[in-house]
Amino acid sequence: MSFLSTKNKMPDGQVSTKRGQTANALPGFMTFSAMWVQVLFKPVGYLYMTLHDFMLRGGRIVNWLIRDHFLFFALAIMGTVFLVPRYFVIAEYFVEKYVLNLAVPRVDTSGFPYIPNLLIPLFILFFITYFLSPRYRLTILLILALPLAILAEGSFDVPSAVVYLIFLAAVFLVIKLPIRRVVKLIFICSAAVLLLYLSRNWPFLAGMSIGGIAAFQAALIPMLWYSVYEELPPKRTMNPWKFLLYHYARIFGSPVLTYKDAFSPVDSLSKVRFEGIKAIYVALLASLLGWAIANITDPIDEASLQGLPLLAYSYGQYVVRYCRIWVMFNLFIGCARLFGIPVRDNFNYWLLARTPNEHWRRWNILLREWVITFIFFPIMRAKKWVFIAIMASLMVSGILHLIPRFFDQEIPWFPIGSSLSYWFLNGLAIYAVVKFPTLFPGTMQKLKIRSSKVWSVIGILLTSAFYGILHQGASYRNLTEVGNYLARLFTF
Repeated sequence: MSFLSTKNKMPDGQVSTKRGQTANALPGFMTFSAMWVQVLFKPVGYLYMTLHDFMLRGGRIVNWLIRDHFLFFALAIMGTVFLVPRYFVIAEYFVEKYVLNLAVPRVDTSGFPYIPNLLIPLFILFFITYFLSPRYRLTILLILALPLAILAEGSFDVPSAVVYLIFLAAVFLVIKLPIRRVVKLIFICSAAVLLLYLSRNWPFLAGMSIGGIAAFQAALIPMLWYSVYEELPPKRTMNPWKFLLYHYARIFGSPVLTYKDAFSPVDSLSKVRFEGIKAIYVALLASLLGWAIANITDPIDEASLQGLPLLAYSYGQYVVRYCRIWVMFNLFIGCARLFGIPVRDNFNYWLLARTPNEHWRRWNILLREWVITFIFFPIMRAKKWVFIAIMASLMVSGILHLIPRFFDQEIPWFPIGSSLSYWFLNGLAIYAVVKFPTLFPGTMQKLKIRSSKVWSVIGILLTSAFYGILHQGASYRNLTEVGNYLARLFTF
């Protein structure tokens, strides 16, 4: 399928018959696994083919603009912006205040679906670097991502940007030095942890913008650069010291990016970018879902609820919190794909999980793979202790999530304890699901639990209730509030 004559080829290497004719198939870079998504996107594909065929008659300038599917991605991104209503409110505010010089009150978009402000600057950066080589494009993204994030979120301060850029420059400089890899890793790891500590405790930085993001991006970005572009990843080893040094990058990069997960062979850059557009649109849908549920649950007085209404409220709060995480990760994944980084999906219809272990196969997939590879499998190979392997995997996951909190001036011990309890209970639930078929094989076969649609629905409901209760219980500030919540929950 193409829009060119038989002598011309599209970037995907596909050929058409005559100019002006379009094939029935979707463009080669539009690939879908689900049939319903194929049907949904067919009109988009036909619109793309029609516009592309029309633009081909526009001469050299127009042909340059549609190079590498530029026109399609421009239209898709404009559609993305159009679907986020608060951007229009913000644009109207800027026009009234700075163009028309009107005395207008500061705009409040807190009631709109949640989309980070970073989306628009990243789109602009994407178009500016569209025709650059992948290496230069990624360099610009890595250097400018954090300052843009600080600026876009409206909390810009010069020291944060300066400190971060100095840190990043030092990391890149050390990476280029002709010294041993272990020395480089020791320096980078130490610098990342030092920056995290200073951003929380040094008076010069404490309270500034960099404190909220140093825990993730300051460690992630140089690790990504080092692991992917400068040297091949080291061989796996269970030697404790080498394990800690060599896999530090994967510890901090695992939530989204690792050298193996992020940079895998791909068919075409167009396909990667189109997958980025899909991830961003999924983020928009997640934001609408979270926004709708929040508007329903926020006016409700949680303290007056008990029994099933309280359970439904807890589930709603759990979905809202998870949708926020889903939005942020999908936007990051989508924008990374736009820049040519083939990051795999990190979520897979997590609301449809039928068991707790299936939930973790669908949620934060890349972190789970890291935990399985470096925690679960080594324990199983060494001792074959299923319970210990499961519990160690979950508790390590919890500790990784809590690392930034240990750098606070006053360590919040109760929230840390309640978070670890959440991971501990997850481990027990997963172990129970794993052991049930071996303990009661006859029951499994008799009830047809594995194949019955009824049991699938029951499993989804029970798993949803389990995580709703866990997340709501972990949100309280002391044991009294937790006990009161559980008492009201089981009052009918």
